[in-house]
Amino acid sequence: SLNASEYPPVNEVARAIRDTYGDSLRGVQLEIRLIPRENWEIEQRGILMDYWNAVFQQLGIRAYWADI
Repeated sequence: SLNASEYPPVNEVARAIRDTYGDSLRGVQLEIRLIPRENWEIEQRGILMDYWNAVFQQLGIRAYWADI
């Protein structure tokens, strides 16, 4: 199972993305479709969503999550 400590720090990921793309992603809206996986636990999904929402927030990106 996944846990948040297995990921690089949010601020480092956001900085790496910003270093590559500058501020061009600020204001972007993303729709992210979640693909069902065998043995996927709701806790894993929550951890992933929380992690990436934190990265997106630092970049000024608004993400919407939806099931397929």
